[in-house]
Amino acid sequence: MTILERFSIIMKSNALAALDKAEDPSSIINQILIDMRKDLSAVKNETSGLLSTAKQAQKRMEECSLQIARYET
Repeated sequence: MTILERFSIIMKSNALAALDKAEDPSSIINQILIDMRKDLSAVKNETSGLLSTAKQAQKRMEECSLQIARYET
C-alpha cells in the first residue's frame, strides 16, 4: 500500500464518520413541525385577541355614533 492509498482510505473514513455524526434529517423535520405548531398556536391566540379587540372597538364606535346622533337632535 502506498502512502497515497492510505491517505485516501483515511480521508474516506473521516468523511463517513462525519456523515454518521450528522443529525438525522427526520428528527430535524419533526422538531421543525413541533416548532411550527407552537407558532401556529401563538398566531391563533393572537388573532383571536385582535378580533375580540376589533369587535369591542366596533361596538364602542356604534355607541359613540348613537350618542352623537342623540346630541345632534
